[in-house]
Amino acid sequence: MLTETTGRTSRDLAAELANMRAVDDWPSVWSGPPQGGTAEFYAWCERYGWEPQTTERTLELRTRSGGEWTFFPAKGAFWNPLGALNHYAWQVLAGSGEEYGAVHAAAAEVWPAYLKAAEDVLGTPTWSGDWDAADFPQPPRPGF
Repeated sequence: MLTETTGRTSRDLAAELANMRAVDDWPSVWSGPPQGGTAEFYAWCERYGWEPQTTERTLELRTRSGGEWTFFPAKGAFWNPLGALNHYAWQVLAGSGEEYGAVHAAAAEVWPAYLKAAEDVLGTPTWSGDWDAADFPQPPRPGF
């Protein structure tokens, strides 16, 4: 049986992307927050409308539109700087390997709505296609 785990919709994706665009100083976000639990830390979160859910090794936040973002530290760091931001706009899990085809079918069914939601906020992509297409954009550097 397939289970969608986020409880979020394509409209929620549009809200999350709009929240991301509203961040006025991404370099300060990527440089990392002040030490967790301090007044400065809570002011940093509040600046962006984020509510911290955890302050352990990873920093889990609830956004003003109800999404969940997880910040991971850069290798060997404690959030200073941040290494990655994780957010699941949509996720479906299969109960067994026999359902993998159904997972792909479910993804193909919802993809157009999520693409449209992203385009409404970010504009039309400059490139679209499969990861193994001959004209797939090259990363700015190896391992990126």
